[in-house]
Amino acid sequence: MRTRRYLITAMVALIFTGLALWRAFGLLAVNDPPGGSAASTPVIFLSISPSQQALRIGLTTFDVYVFVDPGNCQNPVGVTLLVYLRGSKKLPPAQLVHGLGEVTGEVLDPTTSAHNFAEGQLSEASWRSAFHQPFNFVYRRTESTAAQDPQAFSITPEWQSNSKIFAVPLDEWFAGTSVATVNGIAETAINTPVMVITFEANWEGPRSYRTCYTLVPNLVSFPDVQGVLTPGNGYVIVTQHPGVTIDLAASGPPPNDPRAEGGPTWTCNIPIGPGTAGGCSSVAVLDQPNAIQYTQFYLLIIGGVVALGFAVAAESLLKWYWPAENGGGEDAPPQATGDRGAESGEEEPAAGGDGEQGGGEDAPPQATGDRG
Repeated sequence: MRTRRYLITAMVALIFTGLALWRAFGLLAVNDPPGGSAASTPVIFLSISPSQQALRIGLTTFDVYVFVDPGNCQNPVGVTLLVYLRGSKKLPPAQLVHGLGEVTGEVLDPTTSAHNFAEGQLSEASWRSAFHQPFNFVYRRTESTAAQDPQAFSITPEWQSNSKIFAVPLDEWFAGTSVATVNGIAETAINTPVMVITFEANWEGPRSYRTCYTLVPNLVSFPDVQGVLTPGNGYVIVTQHPGVTIDLAASGPPPNDPRAEGGPTWTCNIPIGPGTAGGCSSVAVLDQPNAIQYTQFYLLIIGGVVALGFAVAAESLLKWYWPAENGGGEDAPPQATGDRGAESGEEEPAAGGDGEQGGGEDAPPQATGDRG
């Protein structure tokens, strides 16, 4: 029936309108960051125990650079940690030192996803070519069993734990020095990193359509003990891929240098102690390429679908609710034949009319004599 068809059409239009609105709310929804506070962001502890040889050449502090590669807002995130040494004595331009000490550290990961750890140091051959080509690190074998190997990169075997403890001897060659004056004191900086640690972790989280959160780890040193190098500066760089931008207003806290060459950079003085607040920790917000344009385009399409759906639903409901005012329909009762004739102005022929107009085939024949 026609009126029932109007009702079904209105219901279908309203269903599609509701789906369009649901999709619009999904585009505009903003999820909470993973963890949400500085205490829930990853923390990297690092401590360096120098050898007597390292102390004799005047090594006093170390700097740490952490590169976080979020890709295109996809897990896992690639993390690269570089350790640089600084001293207070002027060294020859190419000082070779062997047996620097030991590096111990810990990665506190609230996502319990850190995996694929690897550690590398410069060999003498790679050191000699470091001035002419990118760093070529020699990676050690990862040792996560009870077997003792002085040349292994020992790390906690519990991969699903939120704490990954590692230790490695720092005994490879390092190279290239330069002298800088800081607060009137000449300090020697090692241009090439003495070691690198790489791993992967699920430090990405969805935020909204084509945007994501990236956890920026904090850098902390173990409590100060005798013979341990003093922690210096920490730098956490979020690598940016082409078209990916950082939302400075939504990131908390924002990077100290959002336009650094390697990517947005958070800098901090590496604190000493178990505290994890402050430092370089942050929750960065990244926008994928053309995130705003895509969102506006889809919202425009959804707005048209919603407007069309409401128009079709309203028209169908009006035709269903007032069928007589819309020209009747199939549900209207049929009218009597006589009524249709009366309304059309036609008159029924009178009985016997054919006889009065000269008769017809059914009229009785007249006598011949009468005609004569």
